[in-house]
Amino acid sequence: MRTRLLTIILFFASFQVIGQADVHYSQFDNAPLQINPANTGLFQGSVRAGVNYRRQWENISTPFQSIGGFVDGQIAKDLFKRDIFSLGLNVNQDQAGITGFNMLNAGLNIGYIKVMDPEARHYVSIGARVGFGQRSITPDLTTWDNQWTNTGFDPTLPSGEAPMEESVSHVDFGGGIKYFFASEDGRYKAYGGAAAYHLNTPSVNFMGNDVSLDTRYMFDGGFYYLASNDVVAIHPQFMWMHQGPNNSVMLGSDVKFILSQATRSTGFLNEMSLALGLYHRTGDAIVPMVKLGAGGFEIGMSYDFTVGNLTRVNNGMGGPEFSIIYKANYKKGNRGSLTRFL
Repeated sequence: MRTRLLTIILFFASFQVIGQADVHYSQFDNAPLQINPANTGLFQGSVRAGVNYRRQWENISTPFQSIGGFVDGQIAKDLFKRDIFSLGLNVNQDQAGITGFNMLNAGLNIGYIKVMDPEARHYVSIGARVGFGQRSITPDLTTWDNQWTNTGFDPTLPSGEAPMEESVSHVDFGGGIKYFFASEDGRYKAYGGAAAYHLNTPSVNFMGNDVSLDTRYMFDGGFYYLASNDVVAIHPQFMWMHQGPNNSVMLGSDVKFILSQATRSTGFLNEMSLALGLYHRTGDAIVPMVKLGAGGFEIGMSYDFTVGNLTRVNNGMGGPEFSIIYKANYKKGNRGSLTRFL
């Protein structure tokens, strides 16, 4: 009985996208260090910080919640002919349902961005991650066969089960690589990358069994085009996650409307923008998005409308997601920032 219940707990706690074990956000581009350590420092500006919040399946049971935050920055510039050294930190916590199951992950990211040509149009970024993870459960929130009294469960009765670990911790490692291209005028940009997390497949069991995290492989890419009128930009992109027997593919596009331009020379005026996006997580959800930009700030809002098998119990209502990102020196012409990245 205990094994079956724990299996259910672990399954639903990890059910971010088709059984993925790690925290996953629909606004994946607004959680860059969760996608690839090589994203560390790969942005317009000098310092970037963000917060992500996701709430799922409120009409099924106690909601599943994910919250995360990150900060990264370009620490040293003009290394070896304009190369960049960067550092980043990200933290995510996932709380699952009535069992009190929690997953906490934190990671230190180190990145190195190599300029590949004299015109600074081609870049290759490599990143490494050292992480800490903890899984915990609150046994007092669970009930067992021996606690059934014909009228309901009495948690004060002995469970008849052997004690289990309430938390397990682990250290893990990851790394990634990313290619980025920007045309000389900045109207065309393209990128693609690959990463792997949990390379050491750390143990995450509660019962003394040999249970390990599968390595999570990530692939992402996209294209950005700013029209000649400097008002409309399109940004199609995709993400593919593979972990153990599970796969998740998410793809779609943003259409960005630039409401006012930034002044790069003085920094007196900030860019104002509105982006509308539509994405599909294959076999799982349709996700419309809205992103509002003001200077270095961007606020993202989205909602998962379930289209998979879960619609039979949640009526298609997956849940909302929010993100806030700030980039210092965004689209400023000072030497302390790069303006060719996204």
